[in-house]
Amino acid sequence: MLLAQDAIIDKMDEANLIDLLKEIRKKYYLKLGNSTEYCVKDYFVLSDLVNKITKKPLEKKLDELNLFLSADTVFQSIASIKPQFLAISETSGYSQITIYTPKGTSVSALKFVGTDYNSSEKNELKNYWLNYYNNRITFKGEATYAYNCHAYAWYCSEGHSYVWINTPGDDTFWNDGSYVLTNTPDENCKVSYLGCDHSAITSSRNGYFISKWADLPLFEHLPEDCPFAYTGLRYYTYPDPTYNTVPPKPSVETFRKDNDQSFTAVVSCDSRYNVDQYEWKSDYPSDWSIVAQNASKSSVKVYRSSSPRSCNLSARAHNSYGWGEWQVIGWLYASSTYSLSVLQNPVSSTLQVQIAPNAETQTLQDGAFAMEVTKQRPILSKPSTYSIGLYSSTGTCVYQNTVKGQGESAVNLNIDVSSLLNGIYILHVKTADEDAQTLNIVVKH
Repeated sequence: MLLAQDAIIDKMDEANLIDLLKEIRKKYYLKLGNSTEYCVKDYFVLSDLVNKITKKPLEKKLDELNLFLSADTVFQSIASIKPQFLAISETSGYSQITIYTPKGTSVSALKFVGTDYNSSEKNELKNYWLNYYNNRITFKGEATYAYNCHAYAWYCSEGHSYVWINTPGDDTFWNDGSYVLTNTPDENCKVSYLGCDHSAITSSRNGYFISKWADLPLFEHLPEDCPFAYTGLRYYTYPDPTYNTVPPKPSVETFRKDNDQSFTAVVSCDSRYNVDQYEWKSDYPSDWSIVAQNASKSSVKVYRSSSPRSCNLSARAHNSYGWGEWQVIGWLYASSTYSLSVLQNPVSSTLQVQIAPNAETQTLQDGAFAMEVTKQRPILSKPSTYSIGLYSSTGTCVYQNTVKGQGESAVNLNIDVSSLLNGIYILHVKTADEDAQTLNIVVKH
């Protein structure tokens, strides 16, 4: 520790520096072979000392020193050490225990049963790091082997006894939903450093963290004022108790007929419910094949058989509490004589509906199509009559009308939804000769 002081290094001549570097080299090799016997502070001091020596301006450039520094790659690796806190093993004075996350998931941890730092060592470590960061950090707790950063952030700061948690034990606290990601961190949020192995909590002091630096002291500090080179930060908080239940019926993000052979459907749930997967079904599973498009099955493709019966497509969501209720997502149907669409969805005041007749192809006696390709004029049967209804998610009819088709022209209809409550409604259109077509409409004022 004393050799790391600038005043001592400045008084050393080149010959002494060479001897010192050689001793550092020996000690570094010893540490590499016995890493579990050394605490992380040794590596910090070693790296700091090499950097001070190699960057010290010398009046004489002794050939031996230049050759020694340039040829020996050990010093290149020492000088570029990024602080990586070592995992503590059972043989280092620890016994294996089991702790539990707030949701009851077991996590392997270590309880310290060895000899800890004495008062002098604790004070020395505190002063070293306060000086290292020029007192920009605030001392919060003494150096100890009893707990580390992960244990403090995820376990000890919640009032539990001291333990040591090695990575990836800390991951369990968010993987099981005990803590959830947040973009609006406040006091006592948990922080996971990306790109390095470190955890912290947010402080009541705006912009500051509190974290334990392995076996070193506990400090309050700015995110960058610590010996961890990170690439990003993730914040976690307790989930809202409101969402500690099975998920609600999923919301429809997309439901469309791609072509005569398939549909695409996408659903979602509020992220606070921590949904891990979705399940789908049709009323006639032998007529419609459902193929997941992602791991959670929130997106699917639905393919028809050769002679499918029209039916409902439904989905439900699952999280750690179980399965939610089924929600009808849309109506699966084969070819139709018309296409149903809306101009705007979600809608706040006026729902603009369009019913467009589809072109029909009829085969003449000579086998030619009656539709002339260049003109694209459809041959239509007699005008259809469309029964139109708008229903709430509970099945209550909030609008009903009947309109007649207009030959080749599309039918345009405006439905006033300004008085309806926010929510999902089902637009239902049917002719006398065909199964109904439906669209999920989101009313949002």
